This record gives sequence, C-alpha cells and structure tokens, in this order.
Amino acid sequence: YAAGSWTFNSLSAFLTGTVTQVNFLAPSSDPAVYSRQTLYGAYAQDDIRLSPRFMLNLGLRYEPVTQDTILHGRTSNLHNYLTPGQTPQDLVVGNPPFLNPSLRNIAPRVGFAWNPTGSGKTSIRGGAGVFFDQIFAGSFAAAAFETAAPFYGTINLFAADHPVFPTAFYALAGSAQPLTLQVDGLQYKPVQPTVYKYSLNVQREIAPNTSAEVGFSA
Repeated sequence: YAAGSWTFNSLSAFLTGTVTQVNFLAPSSDPAVYSRQTLYGAYAQDDIRLSPRFMLNLGLRYEPVTQDTILHGRTSNLHNYLTPGQTPQDLVVGNPPFLNPSLRNIAPRVGFAWNPTGSGKTSIRGGAGVFFDQIFAGSFAAAAFETAAPFYGTINLFAADHPVFPTAFYALAGSAQPLTLQVDGLQYKPVQPTVYKYSLNVQREIAPNTSAEVGFSA
C-alpha cells in the first residue's frame, strides 16, 4: 500500500502517466499492531443422586479474559462514540482500547435425569445453562486497531496536485501533506455477549433394541 493505489481515466492516461487520483499510507503511518490478551477457564461439576430414580447435575464455569492491551499503547478510541460533533482531538490515545466485561463471567449449569417409572424404559432428561461469548481483541485488529488515528493515516492526491507516477510516494519524504484519518470506533463499555440455553427430552423404549425420543432445545 505504500506504493499507492492509482486511478487513471483511461488506458492512454495510464500509458502517459496522467494520474486522476492516488492514495497511499502516509510515511509516518505504523500499521503494525500487537495485541495482548489471555483467556482463563475453570469448571467444577458434581452429580447428586437424590433418589434411585433421579440424578441431579450441577456445574459452574468461570471463564474470564484479561484486559486487552496493545503493545506500546498504539491504540485510540472514542469513549463516547455516539456523541455528535466529535473530532480526532476527542480520541483517547493509549490502553485500554475498551473495558473488560468478562470478569463476572460466572456461568452456572444444571441438569437432571429422571426415571419416572423405575422400569428403566422411560427417561426424562433436561438441562439449562448460561454461556458467554468472549470478546477477543484480535477480532477487531484490522477493523479498528490497525487503522487507529493518529498512528495510521492516508494521503490523497488528485490531478491538480500533479502526482508523478509511480514515484509520488517517495517524493513526499519530508514534505507536509494533509492526512486523512480514519476512525473505526469500538464500544468502549461493551456488554458481555450472553446466551441462555436449555433443553428437555423424553426417551422411551418401545421394543428390544428400539427406542423413540422427543425433545426440544433453545
């Protein structure tokens, strides 16, 4: 991209080097982004037989991720993204790029298995649990971190600027050119993505080596 993205109106314009528009990374841009984040997970489970025909399963999962940090603080964000009239001067530079909502990711699970008749031919099973989808910074690296202002900017030149093909980028060394900054803001206080799942099914033996099952899950 440092060599530029060039636009010509026609093939003849291309052959003669008559440029309509060119844009490329500013010489001062640093597109390299290194994110640091760690995921931890712990799970405990116990099966409790309340009666010969009823088994209760209890579980608890804790799965937080550490606060994301960008190496050397090469990040910025708008802490109040929806506020109108903001400018690049409203960007907050440095870590953290967003707050960590995962520290309370305590996910209980419960399930049961019931033999209602005691014959072993009918079984009713069910369960429910809370599940969290972690917010990993790597998912936003290209969309927001890589192009974070003021670490990343582009320069756009038009025909009136008389850019020389294909050396316009190198001709800019040491010169002052207006930068185009890009702001792809992230929600600074994200809500933890959470899913509640549950299921129930009934299984019945209808013949030797044959059973039927009906159930649902959501």
